[in-house]
Amino acid sequence: PARGAVAAGPDAADAELLAAIRAADDARLAEHIGDAREPALGTGVTRYVTLHGIVQHQVYHAGQISLLKKLVS
Repeated sequence: PARGAVAAGPDAADAELLAAIRAADDARLAEHIGDAREPALGTGVTRYVTLHGIVQHQVYHAGQISLLKKLVS
């Protein structure tokens, strides 16, 4: 997402990410990010795999938020 979307908040950033995903074709998603596998940098995997990681990360944090909401209510 662009800096403007991030500064506008998570909903704007999520909307921009979803728009970029919808616009990507299969060939774009199959492209590798970088040449060599470097886990700390997220390189050497396809854009598709990276998107899966982003989704898993978001779901993990959504679960944390849900648990915290239950604790305070």
